[in-house]
Amino acid sequence: MDNYYKAFNKDDILNFIENVVIKGIDPMKTKEIKELRLNYPNVAQIIVEHIIREIVDVKI
Repeated sequence: MDNYYKAFNKDDILNFIENVVIKGIDPMKTKEIKELRLNYPNVAQIIVEHIIREIVDVKI
């Protein structure tokens, strides 16, 4: 889940919209592009498997 932006309150959401969406300041962009290139041509399958592992591993 380290590759996702997380919002814990209204200010986090507004900050994301202002900086990432509007201004294009995306500190995670470089990291994800490198990972996607390493996994080409199976990027979609790897992303789905990663999401499933993260969901299954959630400690409640």
